[in-house]
Amino acid sequence: MMQKHIIFIIFTLLFSFSASAQLEVNFSTESTPTPGGTVDVDVSVSNFDDIITLQYFILWDSLVLSYNSILNITDQLEQFSVGSVGTPETAVTLDDGEMSVSWSHSSTNPFTIPDGTRLFTIRLDVVGTDCDSTAVEIGSAGQFQNIEVVNADFEDIGAVSNMLPFALPGTDCGSGGGGGGGQDGIVLRSNSVSGDNGDNICVSIIVDNFTDVQSAQGSMMWDPAVLSYTGNQNNILPGNAFGEADIAQGMLAFNWFDSSGVTPQNLANGTVLFDVCFDVIGAAGTSTTFKFTDSPSMIVFSDSNDEELEFTTSSSTISVNSEGGGGGGNGIVLSSNSVSGDNGDNICIPVLVDNFADVQSAQGSMMWDPAVLSFTGTQNNNLPGNAFGEGSINQGLLAFNWFDNSGVTPVTLANGSSLFEVCFDIIGAAGSSTTFKFTDDPSMLAFSDSNDQEIDFSTTSSTISVAGGGGGGGTDLVITMEDVIG
Repeated sequence: MMQKHIIFIIFTLLFSFSASAQLEVNFSTESTPTPGGTVDVDVSVSNFDDIITLQYFILWDSLVLSYNSILNITDQLEQFSVGSVGTPETAVTLDDGEMSVSWSHSSTNPFTIPDGTRLFTIRLDVVGTDCDSTAVEIGSAGQFQNIEVVNADFEDIGAVSNMLPFALPGTDCGSGGGGGGGQDGIVLRSNSVSGDNGDNICVSIIVDNFTDVQSAQGSMMWDPAVLSYTGNQNNILPGNAFGEADIAQGMLAFNWFDSSGVTPQNLANGTVLFDVCFDVIGAAGTSTTFKFTDSPSMIVFSDSNDEELEFTTSSSTISVNSEGGGGGGNGIVLSSNSVSGDNGDNICIPVLVDNFADVQSAQGSMMWDPAVLSFTGTQNNNLPGNAFGEGSINQGLLAFNWFDNSGVTPVTLANGSSLFEVCFDIIGAAGSSTTFKFTDDPSMLAFSDSNDQEIDFSTTSSTISVAGGGGGGGTDLVITMEDVIG
């Protein structure tokens, strides 16, 4: 079977990609968040041209902002109503921190509305404490809850969105938190992961703007009723120490410094510092925020001059799949991390997997806009002998192909593990962005197990954003939906 796929790679490496314009979703606010108050977020759209149907999800950290109500439903889009917006109060599949937007017309005719049309306003209660931060953005709420925008040509054109940050005021907040990569300070973030009760998963701790760093410390927090800590792995900071005294309370500290005093760390944007691993013990349908905190160890970074560095943090969500669905189902889930940076930065995108069990072979392709990113290479390859096809790099296409040469040592990886990282120089203009997605061109996506049987899989896309041009520290976010195959 794999020989057939390899031949397919040879004959398809010359193909290139073209895509239709995407729907633009814009979040804006005139509200200033204060603990105990409310904020109103307007949700507007542009490029709503000849659309037949759409679905996307709005996400935020429910430990900082909590759903209150929906206001200002538009009358510019026929059959769009309050029922088109799923909320934690009206949709059993959604938790606080998640909303859905879906629409189609009963006539099945395509519709166009003016650029800048406000669809509705979200009112959120500010439930966080001083210095907490989050961002409102679009994304996928789990397997089968993905972004989909279909035009009159029956193309899934995806969506583009800005990321709207909120930072609660306070004292000694570091840089104030809440923003994406591409700012002056270090960005400390993690990836969202889902799994079934009983699964072992790993959460990647990721940094941007990690330059001339002599020391790093901080803490992570989660709900111990949902996750049971099992350890950490893939630590790239020599001598990094973990404080596990408060594990039972869902808190883990880390502390690292360059003991030599002469070798500070410089890491590409999107680099994984380490992975934190857990057994999923929560009930189906539950979730927890994974966030960075000053307890038990305060978050502090310093440079080679012993000066403190500014930083921001962002949280992620760890979800326990509902019965019969979700990212921890039988199929492999192939995903990537969203990354942002300035023009001229070098960034790396981890390619992540869930349900990667008894895998004997893996192949596929990745795609991006070569006007925004210039490929520089791959690193941290966890599949021995994995080969990359770079024949279509100038068209923004990279293929990968791996199989177990021994025939007797299939690979099993914890959920959230990184297969490899793809690195780029950012060459796009400030404010531009590109989708990083998985595709069958030039190499068809395929996975097989130790019995040479093909494995079902699904894929999700991510964002590469060029900082600047968005105001307020936000950057454009591009997320599209990939169909579940098989």
